[in-house]
Amino acid sequence: MARNDPALSLPYEVSRDPVPPGDRDSVDVDAVMRFIRKRRLLCLAWLAAGLCAGLVYATITPAYYTASANILLKDQTTRSPDAAIGETDAAHSTFVETQVQVFGSDEVVGRIVDEQQLASDAEFGGTGGNLRAVVVKYVRLLVGSGSAPAREPRYATIVRVRRALSVRRIGVSDVVEIQFTSRDAVRSAMIANAVIQSYIDSRVALQRSASQQTALQLRATLAELRDKAFPADPPPEEAVTPAPQSALEARAHFREQEERTEAYRALYSRVLRQALGDVSGDLSAANVRVITPAEPPLLASSRVMILVAFTVLGGVIGIGHALYGEVNDRSLRTIEDVRRSTGFDDIVGIPKVKAGGWKVDEALPAYLQPAYRKVSSHTYGSLSKVAVKLQDGTNRRSGWIIGIASPTQDTGASSIAVHLARIIAESGQRTLLLDANWQKSPTGQTLLNSSQSRKLARGLATVHLPAETLDILVLRPTTPISELNASLSIVSTLELLRADYDCIIVDFIASEQTADLEAGVSLLDQVVAVAAARLTTSDSLHGLLRKFPGDRIATVILNKI
Repeated sequence: MARNDPALSLPYEVSRDPVPPGDRDSVDVDAVMRFIRKRRLLCLAWLAAGLCAGLVYATITPAYYTASANILLKDQTTRSPDAAIGETDAAHSTFVETQVQVFGSDEVVGRIVDEQQLASDAEFGGTGGNLRAVVVKYVRLLVGSGSAPAREPRYATIVRVRRALSVRRIGVSDVVEIQFTSRDAVRSAMIANAVIQSYIDSRVALQRSASQQTALQLRATLAELRDKAFPADPPPEEAVTPAPQSALEARAHFREQEERTEAYRALYSRVLRQALGDVSGDLSAANVRVITPAEPPLLASSRVMILVAFTVLGGVIGIGHALYGEVNDRSLRTIEDVRRSTGFDDIVGIPKVKAGGWKVDEALPAYLQPAYRKVSSHTYGSLSKVAVKLQDGTNRRSGWIIGIASPTQDTGASSIAVHLARIIAESGQRTLLLDANWQKSPTGQTLLNSSQSRKLARGLATVHLPAETLDILVLRPTTPISELNASLSIVSTLELLRADYDCIIVDFIASEQTADLEAGVSLLDQVVAVAAARLTTSDSLHGLLRKFPGDRIATVILNKI
Protein backbone atom coordinates (compact mmCIF):
# COMPACT_ATOMS: atom_id res chain seq x y z
CA MET A 1 0.00 0.00 0.00
CA ALA A 2 1.36 3.41 -0.99
CA ARG A 3 2.27 5.89 1.66
CA ASN A 4 -0.27 8.57 2.47
CA ASP A 5 0.28 12.04 1.14
CA PRO A 6 0.72 14.42 4.07
CA ALA A 7 -0.97 17.18 2.16
CA LEU A 8 -4.17 15.13 1.73
CA SER A 9 -4.33 13.55 5.20
CA LEU A 10 -6.11 15.15 8.12
CA PRO A 11 -4.05 16.02 11.17
CA TYR A 12 -4.49 14.07 14.35
CA GLU A 13 -7.14 15.86 16.38
CA VAL A 14 -7.27 15.76 20.16
CA SER A 15 -8.98 17.89 22.74
CA ARG A 16 -7.50 21.32 23.26
CA ASP A 17 -7.74 20.75 26.99
CA PRO A 18 -6.87 17.13 27.75
CA VAL A 19 -8.79 15.64 30.63
CA PRO A 20 -6.32 15.13 33.47
CA PRO A 21 -6.07 11.57 34.80
CA GLY A 22 -7.14 12.70 38.26
CA ASP A 23 -10.49 14.00 36.94
CA ARG A 24 -13.08 11.29 37.56
CA ASP A 25 -16.81 11.39 36.99
CA SER A 26 -17.56 10.06 40.46
CA VAL A 27 -15.76 9.05 43.62
CA ASP A 28 -16.32 5.46 44.62
CA VAL A 29 -14.65 2.90 46.83
CA ASP A 30 -12.39 1.70 44.01
CA ALA A 31 -11.21 5.24 43.33
CA VAL A 32 -10.45 5.77 47.01
CA MET A 33 -8.54 2.49 47.20
CA ARG A 34 -6.55 3.41 44.09
CA PHE A 35 -5.74 6.77 45.65
CA ILE A 36 -4.59 5.09 48.88
CA ARG A 37 -2.41 2.58 47.04
CA LYS A 38 -0.93 5.27 44.84
CA ARG A 39 -0.22 7.84 47.54
CA ARG A 40 0.30 5.67 50.61
CA LEU A 41 4.09 6.07 50.63
CA LEU A 42 3.79 9.85 50.57
CA CYS A 43 1.32 9.84 53.48
CA LEU A 44 3.49 7.40 55.46
CA ALA A 45 6.53 9.56 54.82
CA TRP A 46 4.76 12.63 56.21
CA LEU A 47 3.53 10.63 59.21
CA ALA A 48 7.08 9.50 59.92
CA ALA A 49 8.34 13.06 59.50
CA GLY A 50 5.72 14.36 61.92
CA LEU A 51 6.58 11.66 64.46
CA CYS A 52 10.30 12.43 64.20
CA ALA A 53 9.64 16.16 64.57
CA GLY A 54 7.50 15.41 67.63
CA LEU A 55 10.26 13.30 69.16
CA VAL A 56 12.82 16.05 68.60
CA TYR A 57 10.53 18.74 70.00
CA ALA A 58 9.57 16.59 73.00
CA THR A 59 13.26 15.98 73.69
CA ILE A 60 14.32 19.62 73.68
CA THR A 61 11.31 20.93 75.64
CA PRO A 62 10.70 20.32 79.37
CA ALA A 63 8.26 17.58 80.33
CA TYR A 64 4.97 18.42 82.04
CA TYR A 65 3.00 15.99 84.20
CA THR A 66 -0.75 16.24 84.83
CA ALA A 67 -2.21 14.70 88.00
CA SER A 68 -5.97 14.16 88.30
CA ALA A 69 -8.35 13.75 91.25
CA ASN A 70 -12.14 13.32 91.49
CA ILE A 71 -14.43 14.52 94.28
CA LEU A 72 -18.17 14.33 94.98
CA LEU A 73 -19.97 17.50 96.02
CA LYS A 74 -23.06 17.33 98.24
CA ASP A 75 -25.33 20.25 99.02
CA GLN A 76 -27.77 19.50 101.81
CA THR A 77 -29.25 23.00 101.95
CA THR A 78 -31.10 22.58 98.63
CA ARG A 79 -32.76 19.29 99.54
CA SER A 80 -35.95 20.83 100.99
CA PRO A 81 -38.91 18.42 101.08
CA ASP A 82 -41.36 21.25 100.45
CA ALA A 83 -39.64 22.36 97.21
CA ALA A 84 -40.51 20.91 93.82
CA ILE A 85 -38.15 18.32 92.33
CA GLY A 86 -37.30 20.45 89.30
CA GLU A 87 -36.53 23.48 91.43
CA THR A 88 -34.34 21.39 93.74
CA ASP A 89 -32.34 19.88 90.86
CA ALA A 90 -31.86 23.27 89.24
CA ALA A 91 -30.66 24.76 92.52
CA HIS A 92 -28.27 21.87 93.08
CA SER A 93 -26.88 22.13 89.53
CA THR A 94 -26.27 25.81 90.12
CA PHE A 95 -24.52 24.96 93.37
CA VAL A 96 -22.13 22.53 91.64
CA GLU A 97 -21.29 24.98 88.89
CA THR A 98 -20.68 27.68 91.47
CA GLN A 99 -18.34 25.48 93.47
CA VAL A 100 -16.37 24.69 90.29
CA GLN A 101 -15.65 28.42 90.03
CA VAL A 102 -14.72 28.55 93.72
CA PHE A 103 -11.85 26.11 93.13
CA GLY A 104 -10.07 28.70 90.99
CA SER A 105 -10.74 31.64 93.32
CA ASP A 106 -8.00 33.65 94.97
CA GLU A 107 -9.14 32.35 98.33
CA VAL A 108 -8.46 28.69 97.48
CA VAL A 109 -5.44 29.19 95.22
CA GLY A 110 -3.94 31.88 97.44
CA ARG A 111 -4.00 29.56 100.45
CA ILE A 112 -2.03 26.96 98.42
CA VAL A 113 0.50 29.60 97.31
CA ASP A 114 1.05 30.63 100.92
CA GLU A 115 1.18 27.11 102.38
CA GLN A 116 3.45 25.68 99.66
CA GLN A 117 5.52 28.88 99.39
CA LEU A 118 5.09 28.85 95.62
CA ALA A 119 5.88 32.56 95.33
CA SER A 120 9.56 31.69 95.83
CA ASP A 121 9.41 28.63 93.57
CA ALA A 122 11.29 28.81 90.26
CA GLU A 123 8.44 27.23 88.27
CA PHE A 124 5.52 29.30 89.55
CA GLY A 125 7.12 32.22 91.34
CA GLY A 126 9.11 33.43 88.36
CA THR A 127 12.15 34.16 90.52
CA GLY A 128 14.44 31.81 88.63
CA GLY A 129 17.16 33.06 86.35
CA ASN A 130 15.61 31.81 83.16
CA LEU A 131 15.39 33.91 80.04
CA ARG A 132 11.67 34.52 80.41
CA ALA A 133 12.07 36.00 83.91
CA VAL A 134 14.87 38.29 82.77
CA VAL A 135 12.86 39.51 79.76
CA VAL A 136 9.75 40.13 81.88
CA LYS A 137 11.83 42.05 84.43
CA TYR A 138 13.34 44.37 81.85
CA VAL A 139 10.03 44.89 80.08
CA ARG A 140 8.45 45.97 83.35
CA LEU A 141 11.28 48.40 83.92
CA LEU A 142 10.87 49.86 80.43
CA VAL A 143 7.12 50.38 80.76
CA GLY A 144 7.56 51.94 84.20
CA SER A 145 6.04 49.21 86.31
CA GLY A 146 8.94 49.11 88.74
CA SER A 147 6.80 50.60 91.48
CA ALA A 148 4.39 47.68 91.54
CA PRO A 149 2.68 46.94 94.86
CA ALA A 150 4.20 44.47 97.25
CA ARG A 151 1.49 41.88 96.62
CA GLU A 152 2.29 41.67 92.90
CA PRO A 153 4.66 38.64 93.16
CA ARG A 154 2.03 36.72 95.10
CA TYR A 155 -0.69 37.69 92.65
CA ALA A 156 1.50 36.73 89.69
CA THR A 157 2.10 33.35 91.32
CA ILE A 158 -1.66 32.88 91.83
CA VAL A 159 -2.21 33.60 88.15
CA ARG A 160 0.42 31.02 87.10
CA VAL A 161 -0.99 28.39 89.45
CA ARG A 162 -4.50 29.08 88.16
CA ARG A 163 -3.27 28.52 84.59
CA ALA A 164 -1.88 25.13 85.58
CA LEU A 165 -5.14 24.21 87.36
CA SER A 166 -8.10 22.71 85.53
CA VAL A 167 -11.45 22.13 87.24
CA ARG A 168 -14.46 20.77 85.39
CA ARG A 169 -17.73 19.08 86.13
CA ILE A 170 -18.07 15.59 84.66
CA GLY A 171 -21.25 15.66 82.62
CA VAL A 172 -24.31 16.54 84.68
CA SER A 173 -23.18 14.56 87.70
CA ASP A 174 -22.02 15.90 91.07
CA VAL A 175 -18.48 14.67 90.40
CA VAL A 176 -15.80 17.32 89.80
CA GLU A 177 -12.42 16.56 88.24
CA ILE A 178 -9.37 18.53 89.42
CA GLN A 179 -6.22 18.43 87.29
CA PHE A 180 -2.91 20.15 87.91
CA THR A 181 0.07 20.34 85.57
CA SER A 182 3.65 20.73 86.72
CA ARG A 183 7.16 19.83 85.66
CA ASP A 184 7.42 17.50 88.65
CA ALA A 185 5.13 14.45 88.76
CA VAL A 186 5.09 14.33 92.57
CA ARG A 187 4.40 18.04 92.86
CA SER A 188 1.49 17.88 90.40
CA ALA A 189 -0.24 15.25 92.56
CA MET A 190 0.60 17.08 95.78
CA ILE A 191 -0.83 20.40 94.59
CA ALA A 192 -3.95 18.73 93.13
CA ASN A 193 -4.65 17.19 96.53
CA ALA A 194 -3.78 20.49 98.22
CA VAL A 195 -6.38 22.26 96.09
CA ILE A 196 -9.03 19.85 97.35
CA GLN A 197 -7.89 20.29 100.95
CA SER A 198 -7.84 24.08 100.56
CA TYR A 199 -11.37 23.99 99.20
CA ILE A 200 -12.50 21.80 102.14
CA ASP A 201 -10.81 24.14 104.61
CA SER A 202 -12.52 27.14 103.07
CA ARG A 203 -15.89 25.35 103.21
CA VAL A 204 -15.32 24.37 106.86
CA ALA A 205 -14.27 27.91 107.72
CA LEU A 206 -17.37 29.25 106.03
CA GLN A 207 -19.59 26.80 107.90
CA ARG A 208 -17.89 27.62 111.21
CA SER A 209 -18.38 31.33 110.62
CA ALA A 210 -22.02 30.75 109.76
CA SER A 211 -22.46 28.60 112.87
CA GLN A 212 -20.95 31.29 115.05
CA GLN A 213 -23.29 33.91 113.61
CA THR A 214 -26.21 31.58 114.18
CA ALA A 215 -25.08 30.90 117.75
CA LEU A 216 -24.89 34.62 118.49
CA GLN A 217 -28.37 35.13 117.15
CA LEU A 218 -29.67 32.16 119.17
CA ARG A 219 -28.07 33.51 122.34
CA ALA A 220 -29.73 36.89 121.87
CA THR A 221 -33.05 35.18 121.21
CA LEU A 222 -32.66 32.95 124.30
CA ALA A 223 -31.92 35.96 126.50
CA GLU A 224 -35.01 37.71 125.26
CA LEU A 225 -37.17 34.59 125.71
CA ARG A 226 -35.69 33.92 129.16
CA ASP A 227 -36.83 37.28 130.42
CA LYS A 228 -40.32 36.60 129.17
CA ALA A 229 -40.54 32.91 130.18
CA PHE A 230 -39.01 33.39 133.65
CA PRO A 231 -39.94 36.85 134.84
CA ALA A 232 -38.15 38.06 137.96
CA ASP A 233 -41.29 39.33 139.75
CA PRO A 234 -44.48 37.20 139.78
CA PRO A 235 -47.80 38.99 139.22
CA PRO A 236 -48.97 40.64 142.49
CA GLU A 237 -51.98 39.19 144.32
CA GLU A 238 -54.86 41.45 145.19
CA ALA A 239 -54.64 42.57 148.83
CA VAL A 240 -58.27 43.40 149.03
CA THR A 241 -60.93 40.94 148.21
CA PRO A 242 -62.45 42.23 145.03
CA ALA A 243 -66.05 42.35 144.12
CA PRO A 244 -67.48 39.33 142.37
CA GLN A 245 -67.23 40.95 138.98
CA SER A 246 -63.68 42.12 139.63
CA ALA A 247 -62.67 38.64 140.89
CA LEU A 248 -63.69 37.03 137.62
CA GLU A 249 -61.72 39.51 135.61
CA ALA A 250 -58.67 39.01 137.81
CA ARG A 251 -58.74 35.23 137.51
CA ALA A 252 -59.07 35.49 133.69
CA HIS A 253 -56.15 37.88 133.53
CA PHE A 254 -54.07 35.55 135.73
CA ARG A 255 -54.76 32.54 133.51
CA GLU A 256 -53.83 34.60 130.46
CA GLN A 257 -50.53 35.51 132.06
CA GLU A 258 -49.82 31.86 132.91
CA GLU A 259 -50.58 30.67 129.37
CA ARG A 260 -48.32 33.36 127.89
CA THR A 261 -45.55 32.37 130.25
CA GLU A 262 -45.91 28.68 129.36
CA ALA A 263 -45.82 29.54 125.63
CA TYR A 264 -42.61 31.54 126.10
CA ARG A 265 -41.13 28.69 128.14
CA ALA A 266 -41.97 26.13 125.41
CA LEU A 267 -40.46 28.41 122.76
CA TYR A 268 -37.43 28.96 124.96
CA SER A 269 -37.00 25.18 125.38
CA ARG A 270 -37.21 24.61 121.63
CA VAL A 271 -34.67 27.34 120.84
CA LEU A 272 -32.40 26.04 123.58
CA ARG A 273 -32.42 22.52 122.08
CA GLN A 274 -31.63 23.97 118.65
CA ALA A 275 -28.73 25.93 120.07
CA LEU A 276 -27.37 22.91 121.91
CA GLY A 277 -27.70 20.81 118.70
CA ASP A 278 -25.78 23.35 116.59
CA VAL A 279 -23.03 23.58 119.17
CA SER A 280 -22.63 19.80 119.32
CA GLY A 281 -22.78 19.45 115.50
CA ASP A 282 -19.70 18.36 113.49
CA LEU A 283 -18.15 21.37 111.81
CA SER A 284 -15.26 19.41 110.31
CA ALA A 285 -17.29 18.02 107.42
CA ALA A 286 -17.66 20.12 104.24
CA ASN A 287 -20.04 17.76 102.38
CA VAL A 288 -17.15 16.79 100.07
CA ARG A 289 -16.07 13.22 99.47
CA VAL A 290 -12.79 12.45 97.71
CA ILE A 291 -13.51 9.67 95.25
CA THR A 292 -10.08 9.39 93.62
CA PRO A 293 -7.10 11.16 95.15
CA ALA A 294 -4.37 12.44 92.86
CA GLU A 295 -1.39 10.16 92.26
CA PRO A 296 1.93 11.06 90.58
CA PRO A 297 1.51 10.32 86.84
CA LEU A 298 3.86 7.83 85.22
CA LEU A 299 4.05 9.49 81.79
CA ALA A 300 4.57 13.10 80.85
CA SER A 301 1.28 14.31 79.43
CA SER A 302 2.99 17.08 77.46
CA ARG A 303 5.20 14.69 75.53
CA VAL A 304 2.35 12.35 74.70
CA MET A 305 0.30 15.29 73.46
CA ILE A 306 3.26 16.62 71.47
CA LEU A 307 3.82 13.27 69.76
CA VAL A 308 0.12 12.89 68.99
CA ALA A 309 -0.16 16.48 67.76
CA PHE A 310 2.89 16.29 65.50
CA THR A 311 1.87 12.90 64.15
CA VAL A 312 -1.64 14.12 63.37
CA LEU A 313 -0.19 17.26 61.80
CA GLY A 314 2.13 15.14 59.66
CA GLY A 315 -0.81 12.98 58.59
CA VAL A 316 -2.90 16.01 57.69
CA ILE A 317 -0.05 17.52 55.68
CA GLY A 318 0.56 14.17 54.00
CA ILE A 319 -3.08 13.78 53.00
CA GLY A 320 -3.17 17.37 51.79
CA HIS A 321 0.03 16.87 49.81
CA ALA A 322 -1.35 13.66 48.33
CA LEU A 323 -4.63 15.34 47.37
CA TYR A 324 -2.76 18.28 45.84
CA GLY A 325 -0.54 15.92 43.90
CA GLU A 326 -3.56 13.90 42.76
CA VAL A 327 -5.40 16.98 41.53
CA ASN A 328 -2.34 18.32 39.68
CA ASP A 329 -1.01 14.95 38.56
CA ARG A 330 -1.15 14.71 34.77
CA SER A 331 0.91 11.55 34.53
CA LEU A 332 -0.56 8.59 32.66
CA ARG A 333 -0.97 5.49 34.78
CA THR A 334 -3.64 3.38 33.11
CA ILE A 335 -4.96 2.74 29.64
CA GLU A 336 -8.11 4.61 30.61
CA ASP A 337 -5.97 7.65 31.45
CA VAL A 338 -4.43 7.57 27.97
CA ARG A 339 -7.83 7.16 26.35
CA ARG A 340 -9.35 10.06 28.30
CA SER A 341 -6.33 12.27 27.68
CA THR A 342 -5.88 11.70 23.95
CA GLY A 343 -9.24 10.42 22.72
CA PHE A 344 -7.37 7.58 20.98
CA ASP A 345 -8.96 4.13 21.20
CA ASP A 346 -6.23 1.83 19.85
CA ILE A 347 -4.10 1.54 22.99
CA VAL A 348 -1.98 -1.42 24.10
CA GLY A 349 -0.77 -1.88 27.65
CA ILE A 350 2.47 -3.71 28.47
CA PRO A 351 3.11 -4.63 32.09
CA LYS A 352 6.33 -3.67 33.78
CA VAL A 353 8.88 -6.47 33.61
CA LYS A 354 10.79 -7.18 36.79
CA ALA A 355 14.55 -7.62 36.79
CA GLY A 356 14.25 -11.40 36.84
CA GLY A 357 11.85 -11.40 33.88
CA TRP A 358 14.49 -10.34 31.33
CA LYS A 359 16.67 -12.77 29.43
CA VAL A 360 19.87 -11.72 27.69
CA ASP A 361 19.88 -12.91 24.06
CA GLU A 362 23.38 -14.18 23.37
CA ALA A 363 22.63 -14.10 19.61
CA LEU A 364 22.84 -10.32 19.62
CA PRO A 365 26.31 -8.75 19.50
CA ALA A 366 27.59 -7.36 22.77
CA TYR A 367 28.40 -3.95 21.27
CA LEU A 368 24.71 -3.15 20.76
CA GLN A 369 22.92 -1.08 23.38
CA PRO A 370 21.71 -3.17 26.36
CA ALA A 371 18.03 -2.68 25.52
CA TYR A 372 18.53 -4.63 22.26
CA ARG A 373 20.07 -7.60 24.01
CA LYS A 374 17.29 -8.24 26.54
CA VAL A 375 14.17 -10.21 25.66
CA SER A 376 10.97 -10.67 27.66
CA SER A 377 8.25 -13.20 26.91
CA HIS A 378 5.57 -10.88 28.31
CA THR A 379 6.62 -8.02 26.05
CA TYR A 380 6.97 -10.41 23.11
CA GLY A 381 3.41 -11.67 23.54
CA SER A 382 1.87 -8.20 23.84
CA LEU A 383 3.72 -6.86 20.80
CA SER A 384 2.66 -9.84 18.68
CA LYS A 385 -0.86 -8.39 18.70
CA VAL A 386 0.55 -5.00 17.70
CA ALA A 387 2.39 -6.60 14.76
CA VAL A 388 -0.85 -8.18 13.55
CA LYS A 389 -2.56 -4.77 13.63
CA LEU A 390 0.33 -3.22 11.70
CA GLN A 391 0.19 -5.85 8.96
CA ASP A 392 -3.66 -5.83 8.76
CA GLY A 393 -3.59 -8.38 5.93
CA THR A 394 -2.60 -5.92 3.22
CA ASN A 395 0.26 -6.64 0.83
CA ARG A 396 2.71 -3.85 1.25
CA ARG A 397 5.46 -2.92 -1.07
CA SER A 398 9.08 -2.89 0.02
CA GLY A 399 10.32 -0.06 2.14
CA TRP A 400 7.55 -0.13 4.71
CA ILE A 401 8.87 2.21 7.47
CA ILE A 402 7.55 2.17 11.02
CA GLY A 403 8.71 4.81 13.48
CA ILE A 404 8.94 4.06 17.19
CA ALA A 405 8.49 7.43 18.89
CA SER A 406 8.34 8.49 22.51
CA PRO A 407 7.80 11.92 24.05
CA THR A 408 10.29 11.50 26.90
CA GLN A 409 13.24 9.37 27.91
CA ASP A 410 13.11 6.08 29.81
CA THR A 411 9.87 4.92 28.23
CA GLY A 412 11.35 1.62 27.01
CA ALA A 413 10.96 2.58 23.33
CA SER A 414 14.18 0.80 22.32
CA SER A 415 12.98 -2.43 23.93
CA ILE A 416 9.64 -2.09 22.10
CA ALA A 417 11.49 -1.50 18.81
CA VAL A 418 13.73 -4.59 19.04
CA HIS A 419 10.87 -6.89 20.08
CA LEU A 420 8.67 -5.63 17.25
CA ALA A 421 11.54 -6.00 14.74
CA ARG A 422 12.13 -9.61 15.85
CA ILE A 423 8.46 -10.46 15.47
CA ILE A 424 8.22 -8.99 11.96
CA ALA A 425 11.51 -10.61 10.91
CA GLU A 426 10.29 -14.02 12.09
CA SER A 427 7.25 -13.62 9.78
CA GLY A 428 9.56 -13.96 6.78
CA GLN A 429 9.99 -10.32 5.84
CA ARG A 430 13.38 -8.75 5.34
CA THR A 431 13.54 -6.46 8.37
CA LEU A 432 15.98 -3.77 9.43
CA LEU A 433 16.11 -2.21 12.88
CA LEU A 434 17.59 1.28 12.57
CA ASP A 435 19.10 2.49 15.85
CA ALA A 436 18.76 6.26 15.42
CA ASN A 437 19.73 7.04 19.02
CA TRP A 438 22.76 8.93 17.78
CA GLN A 439 23.24 10.82 21.06
CA LYS A 440 24.15 7.62 22.88
CA SER A 441 27.81 6.77 23.38
CA PRO A 442 29.54 5.12 20.35
CA THR A 443 29.56 1.34 20.20
CA GLY A 444 32.64 -0.85 20.18
CA GLN A 445 32.01 -1.84 16.55
CA THR A 446 34.08 -0.50 13.68
CA LEU A 447 31.74 2.02 11.97
CA LEU A 448 31.54 2.87 8.30
CA ASN A 449 31.75 6.45 6.89
CA SER A 450 33.62 7.49 9.99
CA SER A 451 35.60 10.08 8.07
CA GLN A 452 32.58 12.16 7.05
CA SER A 453 31.96 14.75 9.77
CA ARG A 454 28.54 15.76 8.42
CA LYS A 455 27.08 12.27 8.52
CA LEU A 456 26.52 9.67 11.17
CA ALA A 457 28.79 6.67 10.96
CA ARG A 458 27.03 3.35 10.44
CA GLY A 459 27.60 -0.08 11.88
CA LEU A 460 25.63 -3.09 10.59
CA ALA A 461 25.04 -6.25 12.62
CA THR A 462 23.17 -9.35 11.50
CA VAL A 463 21.31 -11.35 14.12
CA HIS A 464 20.43 -14.93 13.32
CA LEU A 465 17.01 -15.80 14.61
CA PRO A 466 15.69 -19.40 14.77
CA ALA A 467 14.33 -19.25 11.19
CA GLU A 468 15.24 -15.84 9.81
CA THR A 469 17.74 -13.03 10.22
CA LEU A 470 17.43 -9.52 11.56
CA ASP A 471 19.69 -6.66 10.52
CA ILE A 472 20.46 -3.92 13.02
CA LEU A 473 21.97 -0.69 11.71
CA VAL A 474 23.57 1.54 14.33
CA LEU A 475 24.05 5.27 13.65
CA ARG A 476 26.61 6.97 15.83
CA PRO A 477 28.77 10.09 15.45
CA THR A 478 32.52 9.66 15.61
CA THR A 479 33.08 13.42 15.73
CA PRO A 480 30.90 16.23 17.12
CA ILE A 481 27.88 16.74 14.85
CA SER A 482 24.99 19.19 14.85
CA GLU A 483 21.40 18.12 15.30
CA LEU A 484 20.53 19.26 11.78
CA ASN A 485 23.27 17.15 10.17
CA ALA A 486 22.25 14.16 12.31
CA SER A 487 18.61 14.46 11.19
CA LEU A 488 19.62 14.79 7.53
CA SER A 489 21.88 11.74 7.89
CA ILE A 490 19.00 9.66 9.31
CA VAL A 491 16.68 10.74 6.47
CA SER A 492 19.27 9.99 3.78
CA THR A 493 19.93 6.56 5.32
CA LEU A 494 16.22 5.71 5.22
CA GLU A 495 15.90 6.83 1.60
CA LEU A 496 18.94 4.74 0.66
CA LEU A 497 17.91 1.51 2.42
CA ARG A 498 14.12 1.43 1.96
CA ALA A 499 14.44 -0.39 -1.37
CA ASP A 500 16.50 -3.18 0.19
CA TYR A 501 14.09 -4.18 2.99
CA ASP A 502 10.46 -5.08 3.32
CA CYS A 503 10.16 -3.38 6.69
CA ILE A 504 12.33 -0.86 8.51
CA ILE A 505 11.79 -0.22 12.22
CA VAL A 506 13.26 3.16 13.25
CA ASP A 507 14.11 3.62 16.92
CA PHE A 508 14.06 7.41 17.35
CA ILE A 509 15.40 9.47 20.20
CA ALA A 510 12.76 11.00 22.50
CA SER A 511 11.05 13.95 20.83
CA GLU A 512 11.94 16.24 23.74
CA GLN A 513 15.64 15.82 22.88
CA THR A 514 15.82 16.14 19.08
CA ALA A 515 13.74 17.07 16.04
CA ASP A 516 14.53 13.84 14.17
CA LEU A 517 10.84 12.91 14.12
CA GLU A 518 9.87 16.18 12.40
CA ALA A 519 12.64 15.69 9.84
CA GLY A 520 11.63 12.14 8.93
CA VAL A 521 7.84 12.36 9.29
CA SER A 522 7.37 12.42 5.51
CA LEU A 523 9.12 9.04 5.19
CA LEU A 524 7.18 7.23 7.92
CA ASP A 525 4.31 5.00 6.88
CA GLN A 526 3.15 4.32 10.42
CA VAL A 527 4.06 5.50 13.89
CA VAL A 528 3.94 3.62 17.17
CA ALA A 529 3.88 6.04 20.12
CA VAL A 530 5.35 4.71 23.35
CA ALA A 531 4.56 6.20 26.78
CA ALA A 532 5.70 5.03 30.19
CA ALA A 533 3.20 4.70 33.02
CA ARG A 534 3.75 7.28 35.80
CA LEU A 535 6.61 8.90 33.82
CA THR A 536 4.82 10.33 30.79
CA THR A 537 2.36 13.18 31.20
CA SER A 538 -0.76 13.71 29.14
CA ASP A 539 0.63 17.00 27.83
CA SER A 540 3.83 15.43 26.50
CA LEU A 541 1.99 12.57 24.79
CA HIS A 542 -0.53 15.01 23.42
CA GLY A 543 2.30 17.10 21.92
CA LEU A 544 3.90 14.02 20.34
CA LEU A 545 0.73 12.79 18.67
CA ARG A 546 -0.02 16.19 17.16
CA LYS A 547 3.16 15.95 15.09
CA PHE A 548 1.74 13.17 12.89
CA PRO A 549 -1.30 12.85 10.65
CA GLY A 550 -4.05 10.92 12.35
CA ASP A 551 -4.09 7.99 9.91
CA ARG A 552 -0.38 7.31 10.39
CA ILE A 553 -0.60 6.64 14.11
CA ALA A 554 -0.94 2.87 14.26
CA THR A 555 -1.21 2.45 18.01
CA VAL A 556 -0.25 3.93 21.35
CA ILE A 557 1.65 1.69 23.77
CA LEU A 558 1.54 2.36 27.49
CA ASN A 559 4.65 0.63 28.79
CA LYS A 560 5.68 -0.33 32.33
CA ILE A 561 2.17 -0.47 33.76
